[in-house]
This record gives sequence, C-alpha cells and structure tokens, in this order.
Amino acid sequence: ENEKKINNYINDNKNKDLEIININDMNIKNIENIENYHKEEINKFQQSTMEELNKIHYNHQVTKNELENEISNLQYQWETRLGRPEDLLLIEKLQNEIIDKDVLVKKTIEEMAFFKRELLNREENFNKRFNAAPNVGVMQVIKPQNNQSKGGSGGKNRASLSKSKSMAMSGGNGNSGGGNMFPQGNLGGGLGIGKF
Repeated sequence: ENEKKINNYINDNKNKDLEIININDMNIKNIENIENYHKEEINKFQQSTMEELNKIHYNHQVTKNELENEISNLQYQWETRLGRPEDLLLIEKLQNEIIDKDVLVKKTIEEMAFFKRELLNREENFNKRFNAAPNVGVMQVIKPQNNQSKGGSGGKNRASLSKSKSMAMSGGNGNSGGGNMFPQGNLGGGLGIGKF
C-alpha cells in the first residue's frame, strides 16, 4: 500500500509538473501573442499617425500657397490702385501751379537780364555824356609820395571835372557864358521848362 501511495504521489507530482509545464507553455504563447499584437498595434498607430501628419502637412502647404498667392494679388492691387478723385484733382492742380511758377520764374529771369542790360547801357551813356570814368571798388588808402604824379594827375582830374561842369552849365555847346541852363530846343525845351 505504501508503494501504491508513493507511486500515486509520484504520478500526481508528474501530472502536476506536466500541468505546470503546459501552463508555462501556454503563458509563453500568450505573452508572445500579446507582444505580437502590441507590435502590430504600434505599427498601425505609427503608420496612421504618419499618414495623418503627412496629410496635415500637405493641407498646411496648400493653405500656405493659397495665402501667399492672395498676398501677392493684394500687393499688386495695392501698387496698381487708382487714386481717389480728390487726390487726382489735387495732383492736377499742383502740376498746373508748377507750370505757372516755372513760367513766372523764366519771365522774372528774363526781366532781370533786361533791367541789368538797361542799367549797364544807362551807366555807359551817363559816363560818355559827363566824361566820367568811375573806378568802382578801388579806394586809395596810402597817399602817393611823388609830388609830380600827385599834382599832374590832380590837375588833369580837376581840369576834366571843370570842363564837364562848364559843358553842363552851357548846355553842352561849348559856351562858357551864363546863359540858359537848357537852351531852346535842347533838354529844357523838350521837357517844357523853357528859358530861365
């Protein structure tokens, strides 16, 4: 009986060992199956995520291109925009004023040149009539040391000055007498002054 018990016990243990082995094998297979399933799910998730990211990136690029085209169109419209009516009128008015001012400046320059020539002619005629030879812009500061040059030049100047005065008093005809300052038919008669 003891032997039977022992044999039974041994058999039971063997059976239990077999069961344990079977359970371990089953657990290992289950773990492998779970790992495989997990890998498949991860791969699927990664693939779907990449596809979704690619789709988002594509949509973003399309939207970006559309916005850039819209910005370019708006920029072109802004650069080629038409002016407001009041701005166009103001521009035209200012352009006309510029033209008028240019004409006025040109006319003023021509008048200044004319007056300058007229003044030069009058000065030249005055100097010829009264025998004057002004030396404008020159001033003698130091007195000359040569008495002869001083007396000679002074005498000539005084002589020419007295001659011009006598000619002016006599009406320019060479008469040194008193007489009329403006002889008949000369400057006084032309002005209606008459005889003195």
